[in-house]
Amino acid sequence: MNGGGINSDSGTGTPEVYIAGGKISGNTAGNWGGGIYLGGASALTMGGGTISSNTAANGGGIYIDSSATLTMEDGAITENTADEDGGGIYNDNETVMLGGKISGNSAGENGSGAYLNGALEMSGSAQIDKDNDAYLESLCYIFIEGELTGSYPVATITPASYKNGMQLLKTNSETNYVGHNYNLFELTQDDGETVWYISEDGYLKKDAEEYSSWTALKAKVAEDTSSTGFECEYAIKDMSDFDGTSISVSGSDGDSVTIVAESATATVKGASTGTMFSVWGGTFNIGSSSYTITLGDNSTTKTSGNYLYAYTTANAENVTFTNSNKSATETGSSGKITLTNCSFSNIKSSTGAIYANDGLTTIDSCTFTNCADESNGYYDIYIGYGGKIALDGTMGNTTIYSNERDYNDGRITLSPYIAMTSGASINLVISGYSATQKLFAMNDGSEIDETTRGFFTVVDTDGNSYSINADGTLTKKVATTKTVSDYSESSIPESGEEVMITSADDFELIRTWVSAGNGLSDVTFKLSSTLTDSDLTFSEWTPIGNSTKYFYGTFDGNGKTITITVSSSSNYKALFAGVSGATIKNVTVAGTITGKNYCAGLVGYVSGDLTIENCTNT
Repeated sequence: MNGGGINSDSGTGTPEVYIAGGKISGNTAGNWGGGIYLGGASALTMGGGTISSNTAANGGGIYIDSSATLTMEDGAITENTADEDGGGIYNDNETVMLGGKISGNSAGENGSGAYLNGALEMSGSAQIDKDNDAYLESLCYIFIEGELTGSYPVATITPASYKNGMQLLKTNSETNYVGHNYNLFELTQDDGETVWYISEDGYLKKDAEEYSSWTALKAKVAEDTSSTGFECEYAIKDMSDFDGTSISVSGSDGDSVTIVAESATATVKGASTGTMFSVWGGTFNIGSSSYTITLGDNSTTKTSGNYLYAYTTANAENVTFTNSNKSATETGSSGKITLTNCSFSNIKSSTGAIYANDGLTTIDSCTFTNCADESNGYYDIYIGYGGKIALDGTMGNTTIYSNERDYNDGRITLSPYIAMTSGASINLVISGYSATQKLFAMNDGSEIDETTRGFFTVVDTDGNSYSINADGTLTKKVATTKTVSDYSESSIPESGEEVMITSADDFELIRTWVSAGNGLSDVTFKLSSTLTDSDLTFSEWTPIGNSTKYFYGTFDGNGKTITITVSSSSNYKALFAGVSGATIKNVTVAGTITGKNYCAGLVGYVSGDLTIENCTNT
C-alpha cells in the first residue's frame, strides 16, 4: 500500500494538491509514503501545516515519485520514520524548498531527513535540521537558487560515495549562489581517516595527503593513478631527494593530479638530470594562489630534462623555476600549459626558459630573471615550429624567439588585460616571416589597439625592424637615414647615428663641428650615392680637423672619388688634417696637395688609432 494519509496518483492527469495548514499524522504505508504518496505527475505545494509521526518502508513523511514534484513554502515535516530510506522525504524526481523545516525524522538505512534520488532545490529559509541528513545519490545535486537565510547547517549532506572532485552543489542562476552559501552546508564524514569538505564551488574535496619525500610521493601517485577515474591531491613539504626519475601522470579526460605546498613554501631539489613532472594524459596541477613551490635550487644546475613537460594539460600557479641549462617547461604536440604568477630565474637554455615547442602555452603575469642572453642564443620564451603562446596579465621585460613556420594562425594570442610593468617591454625576435602573415591575434577577436602594440619591439634574425598592425600582421620598417642638413652648428649628431652627406656644403658643417672640439665619436658619415664627381671636386679645400682638434668618427666614401687642391706652405694639409680613433674607408682621394709638414692626400696627422679600409690616393 502507498500513501498512508493521502495517495495522489494522477494516472494520466496532473493533480495539484495544496496544504495551507493542519496536520497529517500517525499514518502508515507498507511501501511508499507514510504520510503522502505523490505518484504520476502529481504536484504538491505545502504552504504550511505539519506532516508528522507517519511510517513507511520508504518516505516516512512524503514519497515523491519519478514524475511528481513537491514545493515546500512553509510548514514542517517532522518525527516520521522510514524502515529503509528517506525518513522525512524520499525524492525520486524534484523537491523545491523555499522555506519550511525537515527535522526529527529517522531512517533504518539512508537519509534520515531526505533521500535524494533526484534534484533538491533550496532557497530562502529552507532548513533540514542537523539531526537529519540529506542522502545524495550519485549524479544528484542540491541546487541553490537564492540566498539561504537559515542557520548553519541548512542541511547535512551524506554522499552515496566519496570521490574527490564530485559535485554536490549547483545553481542555474547567473548569481554565484553556490559560492555565497556553500559554507552553510555540513558534510557527513566517511568511515576512513580522510577529512572531506565542500569547496566554495560546490565540489566534494578531501584534505591533501602530506609528503616530504620524492620517492614516497612518486610511489603514491603511481598507485593512485594506476587506473582511470582518479582525482588526487597531495601537499608537499621540502624535498631534497629528487632522483632524476619523473612523476608521470597518464589518465583520461576528467582525471587529475594536484600538488600544492603544505605550508607557505616548499622546495623540490636533488638530481641535476631528468624531468620532474611529465603529463601524458588527464590534467596535472601544481601550486596554488596561497603558497609557493620552488623547483630546483642554486646549489645544483639542471643539465637535462624539464621541470614540467605536458603532452596534455598542465597548470602551474605561483611556482618558481630556477637554475637550469634546459627549458623549465615544454609542451608536446597536444600539450597545454598555463603558467600563472610563475617566476623563472637562471634558466639558460637554447630553447628558452619556456619552450612552446608544440601545443599552447599560456603565460599570465610571469617574470624572468637572468634567463635571456641573445648573444648566446638564450631567450625567456622560445616558440618552436608547432607552438603557440597566449599572453595575459602584467608582464615585465621579456625576450621571445619565434621560429620559422606559417604565421597565419595567430601564433601569439593577447588578452585585452595584458599590461606591462613600468618601463618594461617585450622584445620579439622572429625567423622566416613573410608580409601579410598574421603573427598576433586578440583572444576576443578584436583588433590590437595601439597601446598593446606599443608593448612590443619586433626584429627579425637579419636585423630588420617591424611594426605591428591592428590586424596582427607586421610591416617592415623602412630605415630613415638622417642627412647633415638635418643638423646645425648647435645641433650635433648623436653617438651611434649614421648621417648622409648629400651636398658639398655639408663638409663645411662637419668642419665647423670638429674645429669647435666636437670630434663626432661613433658617428658615421657616408657619401650619398647621388653625389657626382663634379659635386666632389674642390679647387680650394680646407682640411677637416687640425693638430689639436681631431675627427673621431667614421667616414665612408661609398666608393666615390674626392678631388681636392691645396696650395700652402703650412703644416697639416690633407682631406683630414687631424684624426684620433677614426675609421676612413671606401674612398679615393685625387688632386694636388702642397704644404710643409704632416701633409697627405687622406690623413695628415694621427693621434692614437686609425683604421683605413679600401682607400686609394691618386
